[in-house]
Amino acid sequence: MRVNTPEQGDFKRYCLPQKACLWYNKANLKQKMSENSSQETNPQAGDLQMLSQVLKKIPLFSTLDETLHQDIIKHIVLMYYPAKYTIFKEGDAGDALYILKTGQVKVLKAPREAGDLPEKLAEIGENGFFGEMALVSEMPRNATVQTITDSEVFILNKADFKKLLDTNSKLAEQVSATVVSRLNANNSAQ
Repeated sequence: MRVNTPEQGDFKRYCLPQKACLWYNKANLKQKMSENSSQETNPQAGDLQMLSQVLKKIPLFSTLDETLHQDIIKHIVLMYYPAKYTIFKEGDAGDALYILKTGQVKVLKAPREAGDLPEKLAEIGENGFFGEMALVSEMPRNATVQTITDSEVFILNKADFKKLLDTNSKLAEQVSATVVSRLNANNSAQ
């Protein structure tokens, strides 16, 4: 599984038993662990509810029922990224869907000419998502995403998503229908 992580120097990785991994600055790791000591083995109820609500907004998952949303949520990990960290670059392989728990990111398009600045396409805040088509497409990333503030980001890895599709025919059917519908809509719009 390839997930971008903050530079190793000042950060320490802290993983929970159920796959959630966080990168904390060594100076505040102890404080974060004591703050979350009662939730170390189980995802917070608020996180599960928030993820379920966000999945309903993502076109790829909007028609799925609550049981399928819960199956997807079981495969989501949580990562911490410091401010000004590049989560992925334009041209990178699309390998995951990202959902912002806290923080803010900006979406940038590479400059058209040497010496130009990147074009800011969007800013995404809490409960926002990006990269969803990477789960069903082999296309490279069409923009760069960089954190504006310290951010906690839920990540659904493409490999985990494919395993879900392989083991859950109902999910595979519904996702396939959504992808075909979106492709048809995109083709008719052109």
